[in-house]
Amino acid sequence: MVMTGAQALVEQGRKEGKEKGHKEGRNEGRADEARRILLRQGSRKFGPADSQTEAAIRSIKSIRRLEQLTDYLLDVSDWTTLLSQDQ
Repeated sequence: MVMTGAQALVEQGRKEGKEKGHKEGRNEGRADEARRILLRQGSRKFGPADSQTEAAIRSIKSIRRLEQLTDYLLDVSDWTTLLSQDQ
């Protein structure tokens, strides 16, 4: 079956949308995992995060920022200092 120009554009749009959705899903999964690791490692070092700290960490969407905090975790002594690190 031969596609019309409009059908081809619709199909291209679907394909691009699907690829974008997959990429966004992978990024969200990476961010979720980074948050989980940060909370787990921080809990081992500082004790469990209080609800305000946990909410602050869960609100961070940037994978880069979460990775930075995971690195800073090695150099600070409490949750407050960790979250006050420059962005």
